[in-house]
Amino acid sequence: MDLPSTAPLPDRCVNCAVRFQRNVRRQLLSEATAAVRKLISVWISRELDPLDAVCDKCLTILQDSIQTTNTLRRYGYGNICIPCGSLALRAHQTHDVPVDASERNIILQWLSPDEVERLQHVCMSCWMRATRAVQRNRQHDDKRDFKIQPIDAGDSSNSPQPPPKPTRVEPAIHGALSTINMTNYKRAASSNSKCIFRLCKNVPKVLVPTILKEKLLTDHSFYVPQCARICKYHLKEPHNNWSSLYSASNCSLFTASQMDDLCSLLKSYANRQYNIESIIEHNSTLCNYLLGITYCQFMELLIKIPHINERVKSPKTSLAIYLMKLHTGDTNERLASIFNVAASTVARTFNIVKQCFKTN
Repeated sequence: MDLPSTAPLPDRCVNCAVRFQRNVRRQLLSEATAAVRKLISVWISRELDPLDAVCDKCLTILQDSIQTTNTLRRYGYGNICIPCGSLALRAHQTHDVPVDASERNIILQWLSPDEVERLQHVCMSCWMRATRAVQRNRQHDDKRDFKIQPIDAGDSSNSPQPPPKPTRVEPAIHGALSTINMTNYKRAASSNSKCIFRLCKNVPKVLVPTILKEKLLTDHSFYVPQCARICKYHLKEPHNNWSSLYSASNCSLFTASQMDDLCSLLKSYANRQYNIESIIEHNSTLCNYLLGITYCQFMELLIKIPHINERVKSPKTSLAIYLMKLHTGDTNERLASIFNVAASTVARTFNIVKQCFKTN
C-alpha cells in the first residue's frame, strides 16, 4: 500500500501511544507483513488506516507474538505520558493522577476507552494543562453563580428598578418541552465521574461498552448515556446485578438527544453481528457478560470436548452459541441474527455441542 508523497507521517504508535522522536523509530503498518497487520488490527479493535504506524519495540512484540502464538496485547513503551505520548522516564518529570483529583476527570476526556486503564501518571506539561482547565471551569461556575444571585430587596436605593413586565418565561417552557417522561424506560445519570450503580463509591474507570449498553436497554429497559462510566468492580460477575439498575433508578426523564441515542442503540442492536472469537479473546468484560464465564474458563471447556473439532467447522463459535443461549436465554432467531446464521443452524449447533459434552 503506497502512500502519497505529500502524506504527513504519523506521530504516535497506534499500540502503545508513544510519540515518535529521534530515539523512537516508526514502522508504517502499510509496509508490515499481513500477519502483523492482522494482529495489530485485533489489538486496537479497528481497521487499519494507511497512515497507521507502530514503534520499533511494538513491532518486535508483534513479531514475537506471531511466532509464539501468544496474542495477548502488550506494549512496547509502558512508562509514557498517555495523553501526549512523551517518554516520562524520570520521577521529577511526571505527576501522579490521584483517583479523587479534579484534574483526572479532565485528563480522562483526552483518552480513548482502551487507554484509561493505563493512566497512572502524566508529564508535568499535561498536568499543568489539566490544572488550568480545572481553574477555568471553576471560574466559569463562580461567574454563573454570581449572575443568578437574587437582588437584595433591602437595598433598593442602590439597585436598579425591575422592569415593569415580568421576565419572559418562554425559555423555561421550551426547556420543559425538551424532555419526555418515559414510562417503560429508566436511565443512569449523565455523569462521567460516577459509576452507573447509584450507591457505588468506587471511582469509575471505563466507559460502558456499546454492546453492554445495547443489552441493558433491550434486556432491562435501562439506558446508559454516552458519557456514563462503570467501575471495574461492577464489570465483573457476580457483582454486576444488572436487573437492579432499573429498580434503583428514579430517573425516567429523557432529553431529545438521549432519545436519539436510545433509538440508535436499539437499531444497532437489531443489526448487531458479533465477531465472537475476537470478543471473547480480547474483551474479558464482554466475554463474561455474553457467555457468563471468563476466557480462560471458555478455553478449558473447549479442551474438555475435543470431539467438537470433528463435528463443526468453527469450534469456538459453536461453543459460544451454546453458552450464550444457556446464559442469556435468547431465542434461536435472536442468536441467528447475532451470529449471522440461520435459526436452524443455531438449533443444530446447540444440539451438537450438547452431545459433545455428554460424550466427554
